[in-house]
Amino acid sequence: EEALQCLHAWLKLDPRGGGSTIMSMGQLYTKHPGLARAVLGALSFEDDGAAEAAVDILCDLLVSGLPGDSPSQEEEAVNSTINALLQQQARALAEGEEALARGLCRVAVAAMERDTERLVAGQLPLALALTHFMLQCAQHPERTVVETTIDYFLHINTVPVDQRHANHQAALYTQLLGILLKQSQYPAEFTAWDRPGPGSGGNDDADSFKRFREQVVLDLLDSAYSQLRAVYLRCVGQHLQGAATWQAAEAGVFAVRAVNLSLKQRLLTQRPSEMADPSLASDVAESSQFLDTLVRAVTSEEKGSLYSAHPAIMEAVAQLLGAYAQWMGSKRDAPVREALSTLLRGLRVPEVWTQAAHAFRNVCARCSGMIQDPATL
Repeated sequence: EEALQCLHAWLKLDPRGGGSTIMSMGQLYTKHPGLARAVLGALSFEDDGAAEAAVDILCDLLVSGLPGDSPSQEEEAVNSTINALLQQQARALAEGEEALARGLCRVAVAAMERDTERLVAGQLPLALALTHFMLQCAQHPERTVVETTIDYFLHINTVPVDQRHANHQAALYTQLLGILLKQSQYPAEFTAWDRPGPGSGGNDDADSFKRFREQVVLDLLDSAYSQLRAVYLRCVGQHLQGAATWQAAEAGVFAVRAVNLSLKQRLLTQRPSEMADPSLASDVAESSQFLDTLVRAVTSEEKGSLYSAHPAIMEAVAQLLGAYAQWMGSKRDAPVREALSTLLRGLRVPEVWTQAAHAFRNVCARCSGMIQDPATL
């Protein structure tokens, strides 16, 4: 570990004092092949400290290193790095190897940042195998591992669709959506964050759970929606239909609320000339119908409904109604009365009332024309 830390410090001995890495990945492989092999070999060490030091070196060389002497030299170095990474994937996915999994994911993200276009196009030999490994890591039970994978998939979405390999197009984001719907669920036995013992979320806490969903997962869900459009909503609808627990249903509601800005823009800002496109018109109609069906489902007063089974999902429903108040205000037959009734019920629940009050205000402001109707009032 100490030797690797010394190497890392040496690689940052910039004579200009800037602290940047003084060579590229390819230059290290060419000029110091023994050192390069040692760094890659350290990924397999049982000592987490040594492996982490190797990860730090590789990430700096990939992201902050110099451009290199030749593209072919750099490509060979990146390929060798990915190959060394994938040789450790079985161990990284084993129980108790979370630190290794996080480190390998960091290297994968750095490689993607270094060579985004060729990796996404599948032009590097191990590009698709690397994406498969990252998909497996995205399903890891340890949330910190999942968080490390997110930037990899966000980078894929920076490349135009027609320049991507088929495995990096819609099918990838459909698979990711299914993974995120599972990873963003509340713990199975959850009752409350501040309650000791069973039902408290185990080692989890409210702040880390909310940060994971609102600052990490949300961005990738929005990327998935930008790729899938109505198919995204169809997948969430299928998830909700098959939901057997309030946790699964709440994750579906969250996934719809997460894309509210993009979805509302899709539904509310189209010009008549744009709606002449049959595919766009079909997508808008299907998306609007999905929202109408969902809002009616979550505001149903049916006894035993999953949408009122726990304060956490009641809070998610309130956030959903507040987020889509503008859309409800644009529709003459929107279920405004049902939404208001649901939010009034939420005001009676201590864990829900804050979000319910915000949503109630939004619905009143956005749907004022309907609320002025005597029957609704």
